[in-house]
Amino acid sequence: MAKKVLVQCPECKENREVTYGQSWNIKTNKCSGKCHQCADGRNISGLEKGRGWNKGLECDWVKHIVHKKLLGKDNPMFGKRMSEESKELMRLAKFGRMGELANNWQGGITSQNMILRTCAKYQIWRNLVFLRDNFTCQNKNCEFCENKMGGKLHAHHIKSFAKYPELRFEVSNGTTYCEDFHLKSKLHCGLVGIN
Repeated sequence: MAKKVLVQCPECKENREVTYGQSWNIKTNKCSGKCHQCADGRNISGLEKGRGWNKGLECDWVKHIVHKKLLGKDNPMFGKRMSEESKELMRLAKFGRMGELANNWQGGITSQNMILRTCAKYQIWRNLVFLRDNFTCQNKNCEFCENKMGGKLHAHHIKSFAKYPELRFEVSNGTTYCEDFHLKSKLHCGLVGIN
């Protein structure tokens, strides 16, 4: 338990208990030593029991940020447009930092499989399979989703994604399964990581 010390408010001369650390700050002029009622810029109506410690207190840093932002007409760029030359220079500056020149380049470690599965062509194939199957699991009498429409769905390749690269984006080579059935079937066959 912290040691308590009696101090006197310099304005209203009221005695109050503070911790030893607070009394040291008052002695070394790191704080004014005023009580809550006499402290400048404070509204103590929010300091009642059950309220947050900062309710009703005025905050200087909020004013500081608002002035720093220079909103609206105070902003020097208000109503101005960038020239085409400036836009091109900004584009070229960003363009030069792609690939090996990017500051977060890690030597091209993304696998070919990941590149293919995140490309737009794969997303289109996946959506076309879902549309054809009406967003419903195609496993008859599925114990997980009971063939309800929607939920977490996976587009499954009937012929393996890895073994048949020519059929990767064929809609006829895809079917829709619910997530639980798809993961269970992969675990059962020992095919985790292969779609």
